[in-house]
Formats: sequence, structure tokens, C-alpha cells
Amino acid sequence: MVDNALSVCMGTGSTVVVQNNVTVFDSSYGDVRWSSVFNDNITVAGAHAASTIVGLTYDSVTSKSTLLGFSPASTEIFWIRPLGTSASDRPLSSLVVSDDGSVAAVSIVDPSGENQASLLWYNAHNGSFIGQWQGPANQTVYRLSVSGDGSLLAFMTQKSVYVIETSTRNVLFEQSVQGLSNAFCFSADGTYLAYGYSDFTLYQKSSTGTYIPQWTVAKGGSLGSVVASCATSEASTVVAWAREDFAQNYVEWYKNPSSNPVWTYTAPPTDGDLQDGLFAASITDDGTTAAFAGWGADDSTSPQIVVFSQAYGPVPQFSEVTAGSMLTVDVQKGSSGVHVVATGKHVHANQPGVGGNIYEIIV
Repeated sequence: MVDNALSVCMGTGSTVVVQNNVTVFDSSYGDVRWSSVFNDNITVAGAHAASTIVGLTYDSVTSKSTLLGFSPASTEIFWIRPLGTSASDRPLSSLVVSDDGSVAAVSIVDPSGENQASLLWYNAHNGSFIGQWQGPANQTVYRLSVSGDGSLLAFMTQKSVYVIETSTRNVLFEQSVQGLSNAFCFSADGTYLAYGYSDFTLYQKSSTGTYIPQWTVAKGGSLGSVVASCATSEASTVVAWAREDFAQNYVEWYKNPSSNPVWTYTAPPTDGDLQDGLFAASITDDGTTAAFAGWGADDSTSPQIVVFSQAYGPVPQFSEVTAGSMLTVDVQKGSSGVHVVATGKHVHANQPGVGGNIYEIIV
């Protein structure tokens, strides 16, 4: 049992963060490679295709954050970069690392006090500074993603969605939004961007570098559905919907850029009392396997971990009703199969209690 697991990354190993503790597990056997306790709370992100982990700490005394670079192989810290300000207080979206380890980006709180949307990005291998983006006032970065090669950053504020180039800081895409979306996803190759809440829109990168809307789908009305999570790749997009009364979940699989779902999965109905929803999603870079993690219901009817394969269609390749709520999920292809790692709370997210669990599934 892992106490209050916050985040997970996969690459040469599986990493789980627990408040001020970082533990790295072997992704094949679940053995602990190493575990280290930090003085401050820490969030981590890792490069899928490189042996690089970046940690983001927060000092509650000074209200400042620090970036740390280290390897899954040992506790040795390779580089340290004090930020001089605090990072965003949203641990699941304040730090991202590109798959190749070339870029680590962090959402920060503007030190001027103007509440200006701000991003910093560094080389994840050595900590060298690459660039900074200052956005409009009275906005904060809530959702943050990076392309696999580190060339693009995609993110959402309260008012807009952006895609920028990390090398030039050029804004390739800016679109106003009416409010924050539960779901926000960006493909590893940078081709597709998608987000939504009451409706869901998929954008495709054009030959000029901007992003063009391909389609929008909405499921409103009486007992309609809202988007709980999404994941997109060069080939496929998956969307999880939650009925407005949280009594049933749905998953749709799309072949990009078509607006017609290839199939729809309908989860078992629940009583909706504990706001069940599949609020986290991940998909392999080739778009053949997708995984979802959710809160679950009090009657143990709706699974908290569900894995789908393109070959299996709407029949889950794997599903599990866990003891508590799952908050994060990651899926990656490895030499021994497709690895799925999910972490979460040992009891339901809407119930008091401490403790958490980490699951790894190979399909």
C-alpha cells in the first residue's frame, strides 16, 4: 500500500510519488529499485524513451519551488534549478517531460503577483535553461502537455488554449474557451489536440503549423454526458464520457481524423452517489492500446481501471474493481508487452481516509 500516491511515470521503470517520498519500481517485477524521502513535497515526471526523471519540489517555508534531475537507476541528483518562485499548485498538471527527455516544462506562479500565465522549460538531461513564456494577466496554466520530441507545448488557461514552439516561443495556436475543461490531450507527434467538457473538439495540425478543428461532438440534454478524460495519438483518439448524474460511464474510440466512433463501450450503471467517472486516460503512441482510471462507485460495479485494445474493440482487454479510487494512469509499450500503471487513493476519492495503491498490468 502506498500512502496518497500522486503521480506516475514510465520509462526504464515505474515511478510513484507519495507527498515527500519518491519510489522507483522495476516495471517488470514490481521490485523497489530505490526510495528516497525529500524535505519538501515533490511531484515527478519522466521521459518514456530516456532514463530521465525530473522532480518538482515545493518549500512551504519560502513558498518557492525547485527542479531536480535524476535517474531511475539511483538516488543521485544530477542537476538542481531553483525557480525563484512557486510552481502551480496543481501537481498533476504543473510539470511535464518530453518522451525523449529534451524538455522539462513547468507552470509557475508569476513572481510579480499579476497572476500572469507563465511557463519555464529546461533541458531535462542537464537542467540547462531553454525558454520562458509569459501569457496574459489574470490567467493560470491549468492543463499542460508536451510533444514527444519536446518541440511543442500545449496548454490551457481559464480563457484560452495555446500551442507554442519551444525553440522560438512562437504561438502556433490560440483559441478562446468558455471555461476549464476536464479533458485535455495532445498527441506525442504533435498532430492532434483535443479538449472539451459539455462538448468535445478534435484539432489537427495543418501544413502551416496552426491547428484546424476537425469535428465537435456533444452529448447534452436531460441526463446528458460530460467529457471526463481523453487521450490522442497520431492514429486514434479515445474519449471517456460521464453521465451528468455520474451513474454511468462511456468510452468512445475514434480513428483520426474521422468524426465517427469506431465503437462505444458502456460501463455497468451505478447509483451515482460517489461521482464515478473515468477521469484519467492514456494511449500508446501508435494508438493501439488505451487505458482509463476512475473513481469507482460504492457498490463495486464499475471498474476503476479499464484497458482497451484496438484489436478487441469495445470489450475491455482488462478491467479491475480496486479498493479505492484511481487518479492517474499511464500506458506504454515495452519489450515484454504493453505496460499499464495506475495509482490512486486506497479509499474512494470522496471518502475520508489515508493510504493509496499502485497497480501495474501487462497486457
